[in-house]
Amino acid sequence: MGFDLAREVARAWLNRWLDDELPAAEQRYREASRRFVALSNEFLERLIESDGAGGRGARQLDPESGFRVRSKLHYTDMMTLEGGPATFVWDVFRTREGTQHAVLREASVYIERLLETNSSRIVGDLNERVLASRLRLEEDIRAALGAVMQSAERALQQARSAQA
Repeated sequence: MGFDLAREVARAWLNRWLDDELPAAEQRYREASRRFVALSNEFLERLIESDGAGGRGARQLDPESGFRVRSKLHYTDMMTLEGGPATFVWDVFRTREGTQHAVLREASVYIERLLETNSSRIVGDLNERVLASRLRLEEDIRAALGAVMQSAERALQQARSAQA
């Protein structure tokens, strides 16, 4: 009973914290990626303007609207900390007050571990989403630059052929 309540309380607090932090984390990611997208688009624009082929295949990058990957967050219940059969045997020999005190103490330790462990999981999940989203943005930037590069190489080849 005490462990079930501890799990419910821990999840409620963790979800509330995540609901507060997720929009802020996505906003910070959008702001950081917006700078890279703007710099990339400026560079692409200059390349397109200087490209004799007119920048065929080039495209502007869209600003990020948030994380590009879904959360893989899973909370742990750490059920191994709930005690085993020995705990129930001890409860038989305790007074009512002793049992209540033991349940409160064990539930307090349990909820502290749940909060500590699962908050670390939240942070790890957010870090993973930032990293994976950043890598996908880098892939898009490379693809856009690659398209301009191929167009420039084709234009160079055509110029060489025309000159020959």
